[in-house]
Amino acid sequence: MIKLFTVYKTWSLEKKIAGVGLSLILFFLLGLFVSKQIGNRQLANNGRYFIAEIVKIGRAKNGAHYYIQYQYKGEVYKGSFKPDFGFVPNKVGAYIFIRFLPSNPEVYRYLDLGEVPDCLRLRLPKEGWSNIPNCD
Repeated sequence: MIKLFTVYKTWSLEKKIAGVGLSLILFFLLGLFVSKQIGNRQLANNGRYFIAEIVKIGRAKNGAHYYIQYQYKGEVYKGSFKPDFGFVPNKVGAYIFIRFLPSNPEVYRYLDLGEVPDCLRLRLPKEGWSNIPNCD
């Protein structure tokens, strides 16, 4: 560690600025990775299944961009995602499954399980489901 500081002292001002900038970028990327892992773990442990409506489908050079909204405890939450190729449903007004955190409803992940049938959409509990039900 001391050798690192000795080497750092010999650098020119431009190299020091570049080194600090690169370090900040690396820490930022590491923070994003850790944050995503924490969110995924929380969703796996505490997530609830819910229904979201596709309100818009945008086009970009690298594929479709879906915009969704869902209502939880009287508040409307909006989000977006870029699905994998061949995502179904691919129409505005369709409903899809998401998994979200009741303690922080803005944290969600879309599920590629197709369109939600009406029999489930009409029976959605206020808190969502712990498991995805059947229409039985």
